Amino acid sequence: MDYLRVTGPGIWLILIGIIVLMAGILIWGVVGSISSSVSVPAQAEDGVLHCYVLQEDMKNADDTVDIFVGDLEMEASLKEAKTITLDSDDAPQLYETGYLTAGKNAMELTCDTKLKDGFYQAELTTETLKPIKLLFAKNG
Repeated sequence: MDYLRVTGPGIWLILIGIIVLMAGILIWGVVGSISSSVSVPAQAEDGVLHCYVLQEDMKNADDTVDIFVGDLEMEASLKEAKTITLDSDDAPQLYETGYLTAGKNAMELTCDTKLKDGFYQAELTTETLKPIKLLFAKNG
């Protein structure tokens, strides 16, 4: 009597690989995160870092914003942020990157820092979300 061979060991290895890959994606979707950030000009003065970010970039931000300058990480509260109108009389270093332009409304975020006085480029985390939420997001 001859038996019909339905699957071989190679097929089982492929199936196990797919299951492990799907499990990894599911775990990342639940415990991982996706962050959006924006590069903004910042000024350190007397132990305080002032970051200037356009209001439209902060519309989905959490109450606490992570700020990175090089390897240094800081936090600022959106509740304590001031809304300012940018003036061409401000320090010209703030406008060098082209991100900020005079006449626009911006938010000034402040936090304590160990940086020396001067101008820096800072990365602000504007939004953090769990990948699993993308599956259940409502369009519109």
